[in-house]
Amino acid sequence: MRTAKEINERIKAIEKQDFFGFETSDLIAALTYKDAKKHLKDGTTKKQWDKGRAKYSKNFAKDEILDYLPFAWMKANDCRGLSAARSLNHLCAWLFLHDTVDAENLIKEIESGYCFYGKPHLIKVSEMFGFNWKKHDNGERKNTDG
Repeated sequence: MRTAKEINERIKAIEKQDFFGFETSDLIAALTYKDAKKHLKDGTTKKQWDKGRAKYSKNFAKDEILDYLPFAWMKANDCRGLSAARSLNHLCAWLFLHDTVDAENLIKEIESGYCFYGKPHLIKVSEMFGFNWKKHDNGERKNTDG
């Protein structure tokens, strides 16, 4: 599991590339109220924060990834460019929180290029976590919806 310091360092490191804050919001969700407070809207209470977030635990990232992959595959199959790219942002956050060398390498790969609505990356994430991607992949590889 990542420490609050590591998570905050990652948030700082991606602030320019995470323009819409999708990855950042997932990383903040892993923080306790005390550690997240500087990122939260003024007036957010500990009670509100604790009620609205999942508890970060050893299996948190894996559970989030496995729960999200069907949606990510649907967006990639439907050639939903922004949604498919946003899926990869979410997956990068959870891969970071997963905290393994393989996950770190996959984040670098995802950040280095995007094609086919992220399907090559989705395959690798799926395989890393034992998700049956073939059941969700429509088999098409294209870079436009036409």
